[in-house]
Amino acid sequence: QQQQQQRRSNELGATLTLENDNIKGTFDGTTGALLTITNKISKTTVKVTQTLSWYNASDGSNGPPGATGSGNYIFQPWSNKTTPFNTAPQVKYVEGQVMSEIRLILVQGSVEQVYRLGVHDKAIEILYRIGPIDISNGQGHEVIARFDTDVSSGSTWTSDVNGGEYRTRTRNQRATLWPGGPSYFTCTEPVACNYFAVNSIAYVEDATKRLTVLVDRSVGGTSLASGQLELMLHRRLTHGCRWGMCENGEVVGLNDTLGAEIVARHLITVDAVNSDGTSNSLSRQYARVLNYPPTLLFSLKNPENKSNFTPLAESLPDNVELTNFHLVSDTTAVLRLTHIFPAMEHPTYSKPVVVNLASVLGKTMSSRITNVSETFASADINLSQLERLKWTVNDNSAQHTKSLAKERNFVSAGDISNITMSPGDIRTFVLNF
Repeated sequence: QQQQQQRRSNELGATLTLENDNIKGTFDGTTGALLTITNKISKTTVKVTQTLSWYNASDGSNGPPGATGSGNYIFQPWSNKTTPFNTAPQVKYVEGQVMSEIRLILVQGSVEQVYRLGVHDKAIEILYRIGPIDISNGQGHEVIARFDTDVSSGSTWTSDVNGGEYRTRTRNQRATLWPGGPSYFTCTEPVACNYFAVNSIAYVEDATKRLTVLVDRSVGGTSLASGQLELMLHRRLTHGCRWGMCENGEVVGLNDTLGAEIVARHLITVDAVNSDGTSNSLSRQYARVLNYPPTLLFSLKNPENKSNFTPLAESLPDNVELTNFHLVSDTTAVLRLTHIFPAMEHPTYSKPVVVNLASVLGKTMSSRITNVSETFASADINLSQLERLKWTVNDNSAQHTKSLAKERNFVSAGDISNITMSPGDIRTFVLNF
């Protein structure tokens, strides 16, 4: 009955809703614009609007001294103003038993986006299809998705570094080369100077709530106002590549001049922020789902002997992933484990955890292992051979010269039933059979 009432409400053009037991999103029934996202578990709501717009890309002409225009590795818009694609898009609500969608067509044939939520999802997905971008007006387009929220984040926002630890970014500032060192940064491009790489996760937060956007590829991002996140999606320029860096006409390279089409995905979550600054956000796990989806394999023939197979006999802890399992030869394999939560990030998962790798691999495989040794990440040097340089420090304290092997649970005798993974750890093991 509730679903029928919701369906009738959506058909009448009132506020649209995507909702399950975990999360709820509300949308304007006429424009399809996002209005709010609520985490139903933590009872946290964030007001948020999301828009697709574009910067007019500079071509380097009539610019200030040193201006080159947008191009290879360069983002240089004419101004800090953006132009929305369409404020009155075509909107269609589609409800399914497994997943429901709100589909928006902003520019027929070239700019579309879909809000999507499955029955078990804990994040709202946004699917973008952009291109070929129309530049018949003579202006290069650098397309962004912008999220404006009621989060009081001030001049700061946060992004990940290569999918690892978070870094807090401050508008119009750069960190000094060393604590207390001189400031060398002068911002002459109010938009571009505030762009940073977002490899996996970006968020804004205040004392009580956080809005996180997860990306499916490395993009540029920024926050140009309190509570705002901005992420680059695509570009099409009026001029080609320069400085001898052309790549086959740059059809889909650093400078798209011929009009490529891209499909991108974002996941949006809302979480409460605890009094100690941690959050119950599971964005680290969502990022794995977004960036490492299952690989589907198909066969033209129906195999006669069907069987089920899993490489793991039991699950790993929720905060540990099997990053790599590589057979080097018939007698050697390389295995890497990653603790996906850094320290002081999550009240439960940002803690050391013990992994019984023998149980995870199962009796059959574990019984074949004759030796296990921990190595560097490159798997070519055993940690037992580690020799660190002994640096002279101000207090000459011996604690600065401890070897890595003594600082942690070191596996060298083939015992893999008690491997301690500390927050942020990436540990590499060579297994001999």
